[in-house]
Amino acid sequence: MRERLSRFSSDNDLVYIVIFSILWENGELPLHVGKGQLIFHDYGHYTPAGAKYVAEKFVRRFPRTDHLFSGPISRNPSLNSTKPRTAVPPALSKLRRLRRKAKKSRLSLIIADNCHQEAQTPHEEFEHCLSLDTEKPNILVIGSSYGAGDWLMLQSAYPEANVKKLTVAGCTPTYKVKAGHCSVVYRFLNSNFDKVNRFDLVIISRDWVDRYDKVRLDRLLKKFNEAVNVPIVIFGPRGKLSADSFEILRRKNGDTVLKLDDSYTEPSELYNRKSIQTYAEQNGMKYIDMYNILREDELLPILVTKDQLIYLDHGHYTPAGAEYIAQKFREIYPDVTDIIKRD
Repeated sequence: MRERLSRFSSDNDLVYIVIFSILWENGELPLHVGKGQLIFHDYGHYTPAGAKYVAEKFVRRFPRTDHLFSGPISRNPSLNSTKPRTAVPPALSKLRRLRRKAKKSRLSLIIADNCHQEAQTPHEEFEHCLSLDTEKPNILVIGSSYGAGDWLMLQSAYPEANVKKLTVAGCTPTYKVKAGHCSVVYRFLNSNFDKVNRFDLVIISRDWVDRYDKVRLDRLLKKFNEAVNVPIVIFGPRGKLSADSFEILRRKNGDTVLKLDDSYTEPSELYNRKSIQTYAEQNGMKYIDMYNILREDELLPILVTKDQLIYLDHGHYTPAGAEYIAQKFREIYPDVTDIIKRD
């Protein structure tokens, strides 16, 4: 939920403050102000003493009201400055306008074929999403909105292939979930494994937030892996930014920063890369480390040019970003068949 709120805030130029991070102390959530004084009187409502206690912590984090506009509170300490928000440089103002256009362009591209399911516009017709081209290699991308971004990337990387997708905003339709826009795609997929198995290659792509141990990966992939008898490739974590891309640039003085070091990526990345790779190898799937593909000299590129961001937010590609990554991807995998081959 925090991730979705943060993404919505950044997309709409709002400031997102994580109250959870303000309350958290030394790895624990405090429950008492003092002896006999609770902070919460139920599951989450403050007591009067609790409200006063939280107010004191809040003021320490934001001494003045203008400090509230200093951007999202991130896990990255370098982005948690309480300095007042500085004026946005003209170059960044232009970049922000271009990012809004890129967001609209990306959405129109990924929903045009009606094979990407958004919560706001759900539908139930997906037969065409599994159509084959007898003259081309056939690739199917299954996943979340991150998968839709990788579909854009693969289309650009391999124009000679028929790249199809079945993706859902906020979930991956390889396992059963309650959300209606997700479950309808899950049901369709589970009724059409015979068509999935006609593809030459199936790619699983999602954002891989939180920690993915064997239990979670089994829930996500085990049933799907057992039903599919064509090669499956998992696109691993990309190196998700620990804050919105525009906010990082603003804090780093604008478009002069082309690449970022690892301090700007979520700490769960390293764990997930190892656990997902191990799981894939133990279950007959191939793992491609997108984290390494994106990095140049151990740094993460953030701009294609001074007017083109690679990321719309924490990790979704812009259309220009997808094309940029497509070039890097094809350099490593010159032919579609190279994606399937074991490294």
